[in-house]
Amino acid sequence: MTDYTARYGLEFNPFIKNAKDILLETTESSEARTRLDYLKDTRGFGVLTGEPGRGKTTAARTWAGSLNPSLFKVSYS
Repeated sequence: MTDYTARYGLEFNPFIKNAKDILLETTESSEARTRLDYLKDTRGFGVLTGEPGRGKTTAARTWAGSLNPSLFKVSYS
């Protein structure tokens, strides 16, 4: 495997899965978080859909990780 971090002068591996400290804030991720917050605030139920690789799981995990686990139960697969 080529060491692309050295080859391209990168400071870290941008392809690490679930790396919370390097998440890129996009319009789509911001909208997903806003919608998930709406479900939380209204005690709603929702389904997060999208094309493969668009960040659905990352959005769900990041958002769920920001909640108080003694107050909220998040289920996803």
